[in-house]
Amino acid sequence: MASPGAAAATSTTTTTTTTTMTTTAVTGPVTTQPVKLVNNPEDYIRKLEVDLVEKWSVSDVYDKFLQPLGYAQLQETFRMHNVTGSVLLSLHGDDLKDMNVWHVGDRLFLETQMFRLRTEKRRRQNERPLWEGVAPAGSCAYYDNPAMFLKYKCCPCFFPFKKLRVSSQGLRTLQTPPFCNTCCSGVRNDFQDFRLLKTVEHNNKRSCCVDKNIMTLTFENSTDSKGGRGPKEVVLEHPELNMAVVKIIRDAWYSQRLVAD
Repeated sequence: MASPGAAAATSTTTTTTTTTMTTTAVTGPVTTQPVKLVNNPEDYIRKLEVDLVEKWSVSDVYDKFLQPLGYAQLQETFRMHNVTGSVLLSLHGDDLKDMNVWHVGDRLFLETQMFRLRTEKRRRQNERPLWEGVAPAGSCAYYDNPAMFLKYKCCPCFFPFKKLRVSSQGLRTLQTPPFCNTCCSGVRNDFQDFRLLKTVEHNNKRSCCVDKNIMTLTFENSTDSKGGRGPKEVVLEHPELNMAVVKIIRDAWYSQRLVAD
């Protein structure tokens, strides 16, 4: 029969062994990789609200960039370097190396995704409409004659409209067939690049006792409907085509000229 002292020693040994095993289980090496929440990074970034990336906080960078792409383990690294959305857009591979992201594969992957962020942001900025309108619109001065004005107002679904859209890249004119006459006319989608814009003219013409806003854009080296190339004039008539819109077009033209040069 064991003495009380021996029993106490056995109990102490058992307790110590149990404690040691528990500690080993908690402090052992991490053998699992972070979960990757998206399978197609390119598609994921394309669907992001990239216009808001510059407003991301450090936490947003983790929630919307690192964690979904499978790099949750870099949360503390990005937090220590105060990587916000605006900083993220300017990071490159050398910066990641300075942040002790040592693995070449990780740096290349992250740099690719940051490049996609910048590219998508720039693409959306270029495509964002600076001015939009539908023609014909306004008073009878903007129609061929008073009879046509009445026809459009009384039966708009029988006549075509043109959607005009000015972006920093150029002018897009989309003409869709009338709602009630889709079988007799097709869709026309024309785009004029502001890098080829040569002149912008604005004037007012008196018609039906109303001053009509007319804008004439001349593009160089444009392709016509027959496949030939040469200067092309695009005449726009719309009540909102005032000098403010002229300034928008000229600023976009100047910006595209700088890019082309």
